[in-house]
Amino acid sequence: MASLPRTQHEIAVDRMREPRLTVRVWEDCDILVLMPPGAAHSVWWWFEQGRFTGWYVNLEAPCVRRADGVDTDDHVLDIVVTPERRWEWKDVGEFDGRIGEPHYFDDAAAEKIRAEGCRVIGLIEAGVFPFDGTHTGFRPEPGWPVLRLPGMTQAGRESDSRPA
Repeated sequence: MASLPRTQHEIAVDRMREPRLTVRVWEDCDILVLMPPGAAHSVWWWFEQGRFTGWYVNLEAPCVRRADGVDTDDHVLDIVVTPERRWEWKDVGEFDGRIGEPHYFDDAAAEKIRAEGCRVIGLIEAGVFPFDGTHTGFRPEPGWPVLRLPGMTQAGRESDSRPA
């Protein structure tokens, strides 16, 4: 028996039954994220056990900053970049399959998303910021608190308490 789709990567959002947001603990690596104002992407520096392992370019709507965070819409298509600046597209099949789907993008919007990816690839290949080695040695200050979201315990797991 096939398992039911569990994420938006497996089924389009409009076809999900009872979609829910869940709080999950980020494990296995650390990230530093740059969300340039007005840019249709973010850049993530990946670190495993304190060692820089590459960049991840998340193509997305320009972020809207709020007092308690940011809002953006993911554009499905991404770029994975090694420390040596070798890059590859990620989720191409999923992206192509979402064109024309409700809550995603039409052909014109898809072309703009691809063009933004190509623009960023130009930065990667040229080795300019943020792909110039800046922040690859980043380490958080030892006194910085661990990020906690509402409803999370000290250990970073979801608590049983619900907001009143």
